[in-house]
Amino acid sequence: MFNDCRLGLKPHDKERYGSVCRLTPDDINPLLTRCPTDWALGHLWDSDDLKNKEIGLCGPAAAVNVLKLLALACGRTDIKFTHEDAERFYRDHMGWDGTEAGDEGVVLLDMMYQWMLHPIAGFKCDGFYVIAHANAEHIASGVGCAPLVMAANLTRACQKTNLWDAEAADPRNRIWGPHAFAYFADSPGLGRGKSWGHVVDLTPDFRVAQCTEVYLPVIRELMPHVQIDRLLSVARQL
Repeated sequence: MFNDCRLGLKPHDKERYGSVCRLTPDDINPLLTRCPTDWALGHLWDSDDLKNKEIGLCGPAAAVNVLKLLALACGRTDIKFTHEDAERFYRDHMGWDGTEAGDEGVVLLDMMYQWMLHPIAGFKCDGFYVIAHANAEHIASGVGCAPLVMAANLTRACQKTNLWDAEAADPRNRIWGPHAFAYFADSPGLGRGKSWGHVVDLTPDFRVAQCTEVYLPVIRELMPHVQIDRLLSVARQL
């Protein structure tokens, strides 16, 4: 299914990741006026792969997919997001020279910091926080705020299925490489993301074994359901 798709992350830096502020459910839940379980619910599926099948821009593509879902939730159908938005950010702020040889992907944490400085499709990230990928309660509370930007080390088994589960995470499978995607729905026992224009379902077993980093982006203009100023002030430093 995904054999010919491009990955787009450079190696994860655990030490730097550990220095980013982490939010807990106790931080998040009191600030929500509603807590969606599925940001795509009620909307036609968006199959646009944002050219990530052929270009290793999965980080910017994940950010654009987050923005798309937040805009839909706000009723902002006037905003159009395209692959050019992801490509422009990849080129202008992440060092891509526009060639296949220079298509080396991004360090996802660097991308999140750059998103705070430079808008993607007109929207800056006002702040971002770590969500604990191995903690189901943290993931559920994070998704209540916004779709998440998630990264995982994919195995070769992930190329053949859109259900990434314990079997796909089996260490006997060879590692394919690191990849970022938007994680937009969560329920007990199963989460849902979007990658390369497809729905991807993730079990907790896979998330715990293979995910490396999860970020909650805060987009003030598209998150009226969250008390943004309080959210931006309550982060706990690890």
